[in-house]
Amino acid sequence: MTKGTNEPYRVMTSRSEYRLLHRQDNADERLAAIGRRIGLVSDARYQAVLAKYEQVAREQKRLEDTHIPPSEALNALLTERGTAPVTGGASLADLIRRPQLGYADLAPFDPARPALRRAVWQQAEIRLKYEGYINLPA
Repeated sequence: MTKGTNEPYRVMTSRSEYRLLHRQDNADERLAAIGRRIGLVSDARYQAVLAKYEQVAREQKRLEDTHIPPSEALNALLTERGTAPVTGGASLADLIRRPQLGYADLAPFDPARPALRRAVWQQAEIRLKYEGYINLPA
């Protein structure tokens, strides 16, 4: 705890920060431009990577903007997974951020869910789960 507050210290080693940013699941996003510049990635492949991450960003925004009301079915799932039920509703993104839940778990509560490739929705889920660690204030 920090002195005089109830907030825990957020201490991360440079190695843990490096591992959070340089994961294998986002290597295509981080390295495609470099590969294209040196001739290892075709223009078509590069455009496919850009399109994938545009879809990821759209889905992440949709999850942030989509709020679901509390329901017996939702609270039963939350209780079954060992996490607190909701009383006033929650965004899908907030629910995905819970360690006990994932993107696939919330499909029954998300009728407007677009048909996305697994790589896209997994990346949106990973970004939501890690963003609190990756976007720490300096």
